[in-house]
Amino acid sequence: MSYTDNEKAIIWIDCFVGLSKEQKLKIINCTKDPSAILRDVNRLKPYVGKEIDEKTFNLLNAALKLNIDKSIIAELDKCGVKAVTCMSDDYPTKLLSIPNPPLILYCKGNISLLNSAKMFSMVGSRRTLPSIVAKAEIFSAELSKNGVTVVTGIAEGVEAAVINGALNSGNIISVLPGGFKHVYPTFHRSLFERIAEKGLVVSEHSPDVVSKNYFYPDRNRLLAALSDGVLVCSAGLKSGTSYTVDFANSYGKDVFAFPYTLGEPTGEGCNALIKEFAMLCDSVDDIFTALRVVKRKACEDCKLSEKEQKVYNCIKDGEIHIDILLQKTGMKIFEISPILTMLEIKKLIIKAPGNLYAAIK
Repeated sequence: MSYTDNEKAIIWIDCFVGLSKEQKLKIINCTKDPSAILRDVNRLKPYVGKEIDEKTFNLLNAALKLNIDKSIIAELDKCGVKAVTCMSDDYPTKLLSIPNPPLILYCKGNISLLNSAKMFSMVGSRRTLPSIVAKAEIFSAELSKNGVTVVTGIAEGVEAAVINGALNSGNIISVLPGGFKHVYPTFHRSLFERIAEKGLVVSEHSPDVVSKNYFYPDRNRLLAALSDGVLVCSAGLKSGTSYTVDFANSYGKDVFAFPYTLGEPTGEGCNALIKEFAMLCDSVDDIFTALRVVKRKACEDCKLSEKEQKVYNCIKDGEIHIDILLQKTGMKIFEISPILTMLEIKKLIIKAPGNLYAAIK
């Protein structure tokens, strides 16, 4: 992959763990021309003792002599990773207006998604009711197929459901807290590869960086900054999603939350947000209205066989368990299974955890 001289310099500066993100940004902002550092590292001397110490300066000088900048880019190319720097044409304009914007977005997949016309973030706890996980997947599928790029993490529960809902359309961005070589949870490595193939995976850390707990708030600020709004699908009273919400609120983004029944611990945070400032969301149409997106015509005009229509009529008004579905239709499992598969292919229904089926609407 080709880079400008300034991009190469930023990639090189970013690889030094001895420099904090703030120091790196100050160096780039002060020099205005990062490529000049690659030509003559002594350009940094005025900042020794201020932005960087003598030891770090000597390290940078030694690294430049060893052509480490070229080996870093070669390694990124080998991994299929594109570094979108703050001086790259593909860098999202939305990030330029936030405090301490990422120096680099390390990307794998469809980079054009970074500047999608409409972007919406969906977040939630790892421990979430199966019915809510299913609903998150339905909302994600509906948003993404209508041209909205859905932004989320890669944790189990809500985030995995959101990804699965949007994968078919390809309108999905997953933001990781650490480098691509250290996907967490590890069993989502295959999911990571699927997102990279159909959508986009993003991290502000180079591939070798291991995720730390204190990376998550920074990751959550990107979820909020990239998006035009945020939906909180589940949250306890003390939840990591509060970071995303706080950032979204401070950036002036719309915040939505699913409402929960009394006493449900995984939704207490959602109800608290609705009391405070979040908009109650019980239909994906609430989000379409806020984003000013005209929803495409529902797929109810799809030609269905008599049996397909019978099964769909039982599902279209809400979630239904396979056992109840068998009772209502009077069908056997071997009869209904291929019909359910066809309805999924036609994007009319979605299978949720716990043998539940729900209409996409």
